[in-house]
Amino acid sequence: MPRYIKQPHNASCAPTAIVNAGKWAGDILTIKNDYKRIYNNSMCAKDGTKIKNIDRVLRRELSHVLKILKIQKPTMYRTEKHIREGGAALISYSFLDDMEPRGEGCHIALYSDIWDDEWVGHNHYSEEPNSIVPSKEIIDQFYGAPRQTVVWLLKRKNI
Repeated sequence: MPRYIKQPHNASCAPTAIVNAGKWAGDILTIKNDYKRIYNNSMCAKDGTKIKNIDRVLRRELSHVLKILKIQKPTMYRTEKHIREGGAALISYSFLDDMEPRGEGCHIALYSDIWDDEWVGHNHYSEEPNSIVPSKEIIDQFYGAPRQTVVWLLKRKNI
């Protein structure tokens, strides 16, 4: 398994997810050499990163090693099927959070495998680079979020 990273600070999940997607694809992205560039290019701010910026930087950084398909109205079934067939997915979701100024927060993480009914997530929990995530949490991300979940289906290119 690649050495996935955890996010260095509270609002940096998007650049962390992009670096982790590169690691999954076999690209040589590191927190030391690449993270700051990805962070700056994605225009990550204290309140997070816009979806359009995530998409732009993801494609710029990784289209040489990944086929990337952005799904605006994803289903858990399609995402799960893609992962079980050897792909990975970046999932961006929102959640209710009384500690946030708008009453909700957002997060994006990489999911690279599914074992039985548990998903293998990378930076799913901000303080851990790798996590086993119960399907119930993934269901909540897809269907219990205040805003529409966005998914990027990732497939390694044969280079």
